[in-house]
Amino acid sequence: MIRYKFMIQCMYQLNGTSAMALGLGIGLLAAADFGGACSKAATAFTLALMAEGILGPNGVFRMCCAIPPLGMGLASFLLRSRFDAADRQLGISALFLSSAGITEGAIPFAGKDFRRTWIACAVGTSIAGAVGMMHGITSIVAFGGIVAITGVVDGKLWYVLDMLLGAGIIVLILFLWKPKLDAETTH
Repeated sequence: MIRYKFMIQCMYQLNGTSAMALGLGIGLLAAADFGGACSKAATAFTLALMAEGILGPNGVFRMCCAIPPLGMGLASFLLRSRFDAADRQLGISALFLSSAGITEGAIPFAGKDFRRTWIACAVGTSIAGAVGMMHGITSIVAFGGIVAITGVVDGKLWYVLDMLLGAGIIVLILFLWKPKLDAETTH
């Protein structure tokens, strides 16, 4: 019990670099397995902290859950020459799933190009998580995406901007790394 209380005290005192490191880790867990066991572990961790009145990690995690499908959905439209018609259709679904914070919307893209998708999503989401902790985003709801904006207590604007930052990083990485398809494949 003493260790538990010590951990809670440390969480209350997070600031600066240590808060950003926690955000980086939360972002990585949110994207690591596209809504699987790692993401569920982060959910349990952030909800336990929320029960203790520490809302920052939960706010950042809820934002991070929406970033992989948002980034992949935007990439499928902005980088049309790198995605085929089926991927662009998946992009529509990914954008809708992102609005509700459903990370699994990025799974179909990972199924086709795991390495690039995973790295882009992990980097974009981790950076957004670190920046979100720096900006002091907090949330009292246990779901994410843009629909969770009403539950964001502090940093509503940062919640949206940091989410877009993470998605933008995903798009940028895919722009630099994902090869263009030939003209017949993209139609």
